[in-house]
Amino acid sequence: MKKNLLLFLLACTVLFTACSDYGKKVKINEYTEVYYKGEGVTETDAKKLGDYIANTYKDSKNNKSFQLVKDSGQYVIRMVIDPEKVKDNSLDVSFMALPFLFESQVFSGNKVKLILTDNLFKDVKTFRGTGESKPDTLTK
Repeated sequence: MKKNLLLFLLACTVLFTACSDYGKKVKINEYTEVYYKGEGVTETDAKKLGDYIANTYKDSKNNKSFQLVKDSGQYVIRMVIDPEKVKDNSLDVSFMALPFLFESQVFSGNKVKLILTDNLFKDVKTFRGTGESKPDTLTK
């Protein structure tokens, strides 16, 4: 009976992992991972983003997960964040700065949109880079 239960749990884990379409994963260091998927996004792009984050926040021991895609020629970066931090509107100014930093420091000459997400990469709040500064709250 234990063996059947173990096999069932293993099968569920494999199915869950296979069904989660976060993209290909690049592990940057012990604390930072970047998933990338779709046309126009390469492993090199994911590594550039991950290296920038790892170097910028090198003293941080928090796990950081990102997903990188391209939509209509624009890089879209999804960032997993603690739901409590999304509720704190005083942090919006810091989040608004990130797309501009990514545009100038990582993806020169390309527009970037940052989307804060839950731990399943479901969109919660959006911050646009060049041209727009007001965040879009999707859920509260």
